[in-house]
Amino acid sequence: MSYDNILTLSLQDHIEGVAGIFPIHGGILDLCGDPKEEELLIGIDNETGYARLLKVFLQLNKPFKYKSLKWVHAGATNLRYQKLKQEDFHLTFLNPPFSSQISKSKMPKIHELMSFGYQGVIANARKSWMEDEQNQQIIQYFKQIYFLTVNKMKSDAARTKQELMDFYQVTDKQAYEIFQRLWESDGLSLSEKFDEKALKDTEAIFSLDTKIEVPQERNWIQNL
Repeated sequence: MSYDNILTLSLQDHIEGVAGIFPIHGGILDLCGDPKEEELLIGIDNETGYARLLKVFLQLNKPFKYKSLKWVHAGATNLRYQKLKQEDFHLTFLNPPFSSQISKSKMPKIHELMSFGYQGVIANARKSWMEDEQNQQIIQYFKQIYFLTVNKMKSDAARTKQELMDFYQVTDKQAYEIFQRLWESDGLSLSEKFDEKALKDTEAIFSLDTKIEVPQERNWIQNL
C-alpha cells in the first residue's frame, strides 16, 4: 500500500499493527485527461493515498486552479482508465501501463511539476508477524531477491521491454515508454533505503489535508 495509507492507518485510524519495511516506488504517476475551466471532475479510488496528493497539488499549483471541483469515486486504476476513455470525468492519476495507452492528451508528469518529494507504494507487514525471527529471515530473503530483480530489469533493457510487450500486450513503442518511465525520479526504487525527503514531504501532504501532526518518531516503519 502507499505510504499515505500507512499514515492514515497509524495516525488517523489508530491501527498500529502494520509497518512499512522498504520502498517500492514513488508513485510513477501521470496526470491524464483533459481538464476544464469550469467544474473539474476528478476520478479517484478513495480519499487517501494518491487522491490526497492530487487534492493538495491542485490546491497549491496555479496552473491547475479550478472554479469548482468534484471527486468521482471511479475504482481502481484499470477502471479509471476505462472511464477516462469514456469521458466520465476530466482528470485522473494513471501509471504504467495505462498512462502509456491513454488516447486523450496527457498532461505533464506530476513529479516534474511538484516542488516536493513523494513516497508512493511501500512493502508492508504485520508487526506481530515480524516478531518471529524466522519471518524476519523471510523478509530479508524476499527483499534481497526483489531488489536484485528490479536492478536486473533496469540493466537488461531489451529483455525487460520484451517482457512488457508480452505481459501487457502493448506495442514496442509503448513498451519503450513504460520502460523509460519506470526509472524516472518517481519510479521504481533501486535500493531498500527510504528517501528521507520523500517521507517528510508525504507526511507534510498528509498533515496539510488532515490537520494531524506527524510525530518525528516513525513507529509505523521498521527497517530490518
